[in-house]
Amino acid sequence: MKKTLLSITALIFACAHFFAMGTGAQLNANPKIHFGNDSSFAAGASCTLKTDSIPLYFTFETNYDFYDDTFDIGIGADYWFCNPQIAANWSCFLGAGAFASAGIEKDDALVNIAPRAVLGTNFTLFDGFLELFVQAAAQPSFQFDIRDSDVNFLMEIPVAFGIRIWD
Repeated sequence: MKKTLLSITALIFACAHFFAMGTGAQLNANPKIHFGNDSSFAAGASCTLKTDSIPLYFTFETNYDFYDDTFDIGIGADYWFCNPQIAANWSCFLGAGAFASAGIEKDDALVNIAPRAVLGTNFTLFDGFLELFVQAAAQPSFQFDIRDSDVNFLMEIPVAFGIRIWD
């Protein structure tokens, strides 16, 4: 176990020397349209990681759904197709990716998987050291109910506001 952890740590530090990386945090708001059920709303927080030379964005998040009384953890990855500059420190971005989460609802377990289309804007300060961003996604999700063996379809529109620090 110690060798595995040491190897993973060494790999992360090695990657940091080859790629510029931004790490940060974001707040999430996620309205959900459940087809066949009532709609709901979830909110939460995430840790983010973005690489610069390859436009990849990763998020590790926790959310709480107020209507369903559900707590979940998730992971997402996006590839930015374009990130054109609007003004000196201001850009917008468009991308696609995937998201997966696992949650607990009372006495039930839920698993969600979803492709996603992402649109957002970012603003950099202090010669690119600090980045502020806002993004929204269209995320058609398949929700697997483990106990009942049901599959539900829902449309999620997650919106995130965040800050990232670049090394």
